[in-house]
Amino acid sequence: MEDILENKSLKTLHLIKELSGVATKEAFSHIRALHYYPFGHTNLNPNIAVEHPDFGINKHPVLLVHGVIHNRSAFFALKSEMQKWQWTNVFTINYSTWHGSLTGMIEDLAKHVQQIKKETGASQIDIVAHSLGGLVARYYMTTGKGRGAIRQLITLGTAHRGAHLSGLLRFFLGGSLHRDLKKNSYFIESLNEVSPPKNSRVVSIYTRRDKIVWPYTNCLLEEEGCSQYLNIEMDVAGHMSLLYDKSVFFKIHDLLLEDYQEVEKHKGHFQPGHWINQLEEDSL
Repeated sequence: MEDILENKSLKTLHLIKELSGVATKEAFSHIRALHYYPFGHTNLNPNIAVEHPDFGINKHPVLLVHGVIHNRSAFFALKSEMQKWQWTNVFTINYSTWHGSLTGMIEDLAKHVQQIKKETGASQIDIVAHSLGGLVARYYMTTGKGRGAIRQLITLGTAHRGAHLSGLLRFFLGGSLHRDLKKNSYFIESLNEVSPPKNSRVVSIYTRRDKIVWPYTNCLLEEEGCSQYLNIEMDVAGHMSLLYDKSVFFKIHDLLLEDYQEVEKHKGHFQPGHWINQLEEDSL
């Protein structure tokens, strides 16, 4: 009996230690985001557009799209990492979310994408987006003039099935965003009824420790019946930690260098779980 109690006590202590470590990492990520935020209003790491090379390391320009009540500073760390990889044409943007209008955000994104395509000569670009930015980018790439403009969208902690806590946004933002982001809202249901264009892909990177998008399963794309959707769970401390965790950076690296067309050719033999495991092995 004493051994059983001792084992339970050890397990409890281990769990408390693990949870406190996770909470500390996520808290540090929030502090880091707040520290960088003022610098996002002035582009300390300016976007430099050149004609995109045919044989560049990254085959397409990359646009990094921040989430709600944030700015380009959200992606200072990832952009710096991509520059270390000697990637060409990596861009960050600022767009307003304070007005709470999704159509306004999508329009802002469309202008940036068109500008990048014009300045680099690229027919398509890739996007990495955090939180709300993933919904904005996904809507743009699947409807209207945006169809075919995005080769691959990688979302980090994006509520593809809506967010239960969206109601809190009414205290911070104008517009109807707090209603649009609810689970089963017209916007969310409409978005999930439209498949991505041919030869494009949407990847959702998420963590089950996400307390902003709760439950974390709301980050999942409907993979069944659509080979262009892929969900990847990461062992990350939380919603904000997705912006700074090196394992997430490595995953993004591998996904963006993956030749999606080659995957499509062999999709009859394609097992998502096997591919994810292979990516993890390649990142070691």
